[in-house]
Amino acid sequence: MAKIYNQIGDIQGKCGDIEDAIISYKNALKLYGYFPNNAEIAKTFTRMGNAFGSMGDLDEAMKSYQNAHEKNLQVSGPKDLEAARSLHNIGVVYRHMNELDSAMEAYQEALDILKRELGPEDLELANTMNNIAGVHRRRREYDDAIRVYKDVLRIRREKLGDYHPRIDLTLIAIGYCLRRSGRKKEAKKFYDEAMK
Repeated sequence: MAKIYNQIGDIQGKCGDIEDAIISYKNALKLYGYFPNNAEIAKTFTRMGNAFGSMGDLDEAMKSYQNAHEKNLQVSGPKDLEAARSLHNIGVVYRHMNELDSAMEAYQEALDILKRELGPEDLELANTMNNIAGVHRRRREYDDAIRVYKDVLRIRREKLGDYHPRIDLTLIAIGYCLRRSGRKKEAKKFYDEAMK
């Protein structure tokens, strides 16, 4: 029955009924309460975090993601992929709250787990690296951001090919950082490549 509430919540969320989706997720959590070591509890908290985040309620999103992380630690342990994913989500919320040190810490911890579990060339790893580069960029640490974005670009090209939209977004991010650090000619090369 709890899975059905989750599915209903997912459908409600896709239809824009975010508040109803949250109620469905809370109903699922009540039912999962009878099975406290069920990994689905963390996934339900993640769904709630996504719903609260889409409403702009960052405090509730953070609480939900932290609950997901605690449940992932309890069920799977600190080195599990689900723990990395919940840390990534926590980092996203911290970044939106402009708590960049906390965001970087969460992303870095997630990255360490992802590297160990997935290897150094995985797209999920590249997504977390991209967010780390974004934190560097917001801190105006452009050289660090460029270095990380170039690693992201290399992984994404290898996995997605040269014509995927994420390649263009990464090229533009590198160009932005180069331009902001005064290297306009070099930035133009990346912007031009993104426009091809």
